[in-house]
Amino acid sequence: MREKAQRLKDEVQARQSEKDAEAEEARLEAERIKAEKLDRRLRYSVEIPILKGDGSTAMERVDFPPRLADGKALEWNLISD
Repeated sequence: MREKAQRLKDEVQARQSEKDAEAEEARLEAERIKAEKLDRRLRYSVEIPILKGDGSTAMERVDFPPRLADGKALEWNLISD
């Protein structure tokens, strides 16, 4: 009886380890996707000063969609010296 209980306990622990590994993999994939989206946003946006109604200025990010009129995506190859 104890052997069976130990076997069941080991199976539960193994399954929990699998679930934890799957959750970690999903979390890492979500982080990778989030980083890619941020990189893409930063590539096609700029921070500019915006004049507010009270006379102050605030830096705000303005996004420019990377598209042509025919729906094709633009890819910029920026070379800096």
